[in-house]
Amino acid sequence: MSSLIMQTWTESEAGWGQRPNGTSFHLNVEDMKAYNKAYWDKQPKGPAPSEYSRPDENPVEVEVTGEFFNIVAKSEQGWRTWKRYKVVTTNRLIEE
Repeated sequence: MSSLIMQTWTESEAGWGQRPNGTSFHLNVEDMKAYNKAYWDKQPKGPAPSEYSRPDENPVEVEVTGEFFNIVAKSEQGWRTWKRYKVVTTNRLIEE
């Protein structure tokens, strides 16, 4: 088994509140931080938009299959899906 950093995301929308908005997977903490920075760099400057996603706190290290690890390894800074995953085993919390 191989390990990746898993980061969950939340969407905030004016008038609707917050809801889960997917999961991103990264080779390491540096890739996760670069992915998050690239995401925020693409957002409009100024006041918060009426709808946006944000990474949640407390990313975790998770074990994944070699096949999934290779998918993430081929990505640029990480791979994101709109599905929400839960950690079902005890894994090490990643502190920033």
